[in-house]
Amino acid sequence: LKYLGVPIALRYRTAGNKFHFSARAGISTNFILQKEVTIKAAQVNRTGVHHRRTIVEKQFEGLKNTTFDFMFGIGADYDIYKNWGIYFEPAVTHSLSPVYNLNGKIKTYPVVASLNVGLSYKF
Repeated sequence: LKYLGVPIALRYRTAGNKFHFSARAGISTNFILQKEVTIKAAQVNRTGVHHRRTIVEKQFEGLKNTTFDFMFGIGADYDIYKNWGIYFEPAVTHSLSPVYNLNGKIKTYPVVASLNVGLSYKF
């Protein structure tokens, strides 16, 4: 699935000279842009193993177009020069609504673990 996520989050940062800890929490609305399934299969015969890749594009029953997620992260910031800093933040995103719901019997709630590293500028 390819989707566009629109997050709204609050971030708290501790006071300090150059080194700071931070926590971030929020929600995100995700809009599914592309629904594609990749099926990988191995075919074995007397000459060996041959791989093939098939892409199937179709509308699946129970696949939602919009989902909602909860985000949480804890990180560290270091001020390198005046308004410039670097940050390091492990984060987790958990779906609040199922991306796939087949008649209430099968529900899929994606969970994503990420590591955000970057450069920041404070106004």
